[in-house]
Amino acid sequence: MGLFTKFLGNIVDNISFMGNEVSTSTVIARLMQDDRVKNNEIIKKILNIADKLEMVYFGEENMPNPTAIYSDFYINESEILIASIRTKGIFGSSKLIITNRAIYILPSLAGNSKDSFRLADATNEFPLSDFCKYVAYIDQKDNVRLFGIDKDVDILKISKDAPRNSLITIINTIQSELLSDGTGVKDKESLFQYVLTKAKELLKDGQLEEPYPAIIDYFCDDKKYCLQANELLLFNALQFNDRDTISSLLDNIIKDCNAENLISIKNDFTLWINKFLSNLKSADFEFRKSYIENIKPTDPSFRNQLYEYNNTFKDEILRIFDEKSLWINTYLYIRKNPMMNYKGIVDSYYKYYSDKDTINEVIKFALHLKNHIMIPVFENIRNNKDISKKSFSYTDGFGFNVLHYAIILNNKEQIENLLKHMSELPKVNSSLLSYGFIYLLCGQTELTNELMEYTDDIKPLLDVRKNIKFQLTAKQALYKASKAALSRGKDLLRAMKKANNANYDAICEQVDRIDNMTEQVYSLEEEIRALNEDLRDIETEIYECKNILIQEYKELADEVKKSTDPYEKCLILFSSEPEKILVFLQSSPLECILFEHEDINYDIPKSIYQIINNNENDNLTGSYTKRKNKKNSANNIRKPYENGTKWFSMEAYEDIDTLRKEYHELANKYHPDNNPDYIEVFMDIQQERLIILEELKNKNS
Repeated sequence: MGLFTKFLGNIVDNISFMGNEVSTSTVIARLMQDDRVKNNEIIKKILNIADKLEMVYFGEENMPNPTAIYSDFYINESEILIASIRTKGIFGSSKLIITNRAIYILPSLAGNSKDSFRLADATNEFPLSDFCKYVAYIDQKDNVRLFGIDKDVDILKISKDAPRNSLITIINTIQSELLSDGTGVKDKESLFQYVLTKAKELLKDGQLEEPYPAIIDYFCDDKKYCLQANELLLFNALQFNDRDTISSLLDNIIKDCNAENLISIKNDFTLWINKFLSNLKSADFEFRKSYIENIKPTDPSFRNQLYEYNNTFKDEILRIFDEKSLWINTYLYIRKNPMMNYKGIVDSYYKYYSDKDTINEVIKFALHLKNHIMIPVFENIRNNKDISKKSFSYTDGFGFNVLHYAIILNNKEQIENLLKHMSELPKVNSSLLSYGFIYLLCGQTELTNELMEYTDDIKPLLDVRKNIKFQLTAKQALYKASKAALSRGKDLLRAMKKANNANYDAICEQVDRIDNMTEQVYSLEEEIRALNEDLRDIETEIYECKNILIQEYKELADEVKKSTDPYEKCLILFSSEPEKILVFLQSSPLECILFEHEDINYDIPKSIYQIINNNENDNLTGSYTKRKNKKNSANNIRKPYENGTKWFSMEAYEDIDTLRKEYHELANKYHPDNNPDYIEVFMDIQQERLIILEELKNKNS
């Protein structure tokens, strides 16, 4: 039926067409309701044969032979064919035509003789304006048009140069919003005022969406509206930080505006860009999702291009834009990538342009944006509601992720669920944020074993154990099959020896095969024994490593509880009072103090800072520095091989028995059970042993 099937409901007032198929009876029933139709015998005559009028065509492009319709009905070529009501069948013909000007009856039906074809009086026309005020359609040249019936002029015409899907969007919008708006769109002026109001609303929290850019562009060609229309497009270009489009629009404005208008535009642009930047800087201000998805800010780590300016209106506007553009781009970039590592970008970019306070302002915004995103995540875990997988990769400004929240809130169900998705969680780079440590810090023990398996120290051991188990399963399956084959071979040999016509050569060949299979079975038994020994060793290492880490975490927890570092004090507070995390997440940047811990920025609300640290003159980093130096001192012990760079000899890298022997010697000397000061040393020994084991397995596979 074409596009008009969908849109005639707004063309003829109060008619409601459902779906893509419109029955003839629906149109006729609506027409018959009008008093003018009831009093017009000719039209009634047509409508009374409704049982024969079973076809309706909407849109000239869908009508059979539209040229003949113009001539048969004596319709002026300037009029637009909207609908044709026809009789059914191959030889059916149009009986009633609706155009943008009138309703036409087939002249042969207007009287009792053939001369009535030339009937030229008013009985052959029924003004469409009696039924509607507008016609919305796509013409033969693919122009979208909104036609005003009363004034017989285009209210809107949008070029076919627009993408086809945009044209359909425009028609849909005209149908659903413009024509059905309570105030009504009486003419071009009322349409522009409607679009102006709508566009300003859209620009408050994002970009102009179709069909508004195309409609506004249409008004740019009218001197009466060009100033305001270009200004809207100018603000839209600003939302995308698009200097080239702004420059082009300024050329159009200068061409069409006087000096007084230019001053007004400059003032409006200044107010708009300041308001826009203010909204960008506020993490609580939410832009439309579609806007954030569509913007394409550049990585702000590049150095800004420098421009030369002349004393002209255009250069004055561009200067205002360029002064803010760096900031706009940065805040857009952070909003587009809220979980990015912002610090390196900020440091490399703003060291050329801004002071420390300005850099801190950007960092605090980025931290607060992360916190703002994590508020519903925290609340969902607290209330034991489902959390989206997308949030698994998020962290807040303190470094906590979804699993940290589940641990601190002691939500066992969520912890167990998240352990199944560990690969989707962000990497934890600090021992203070390791899941096992946080779990112990919160005084919990039930899931310690499971959480310890996801530390950087133990995960490599688990990978080795997984690889050993895989090899062991494969060897055991091969061993079982080889033993079964050996048993069958022996049965066959016995049968061959008992046979009356025994073949000596065949018996000898079978004996050789059995010998080979026996050797293979013995070899597999040895490999399985070695793998089982390796598995026992790795299980022992995992157990020992977990115990070492637990002891290390307990010692670390004791030190953290005595710490004067604000970050570590917050860690203690959050682990004991989870609701304080929500206070932290909901605080605005203005309420926070910026700190740095392990080269990572974080901010603390002043209310929390007062709780954790009443004495502002405390040494904020002393405890952490001492702990780091203690950790480093353990690695100063000279290693026995390769001039002090390796714990194991070259022979151990080639032979697993030598590796086992040297490992047991080193364990007797450096195991923390024998000497607690060598925890770091023993972990280093284990790491090197894992590397050697992996190399040996690869050589033998």
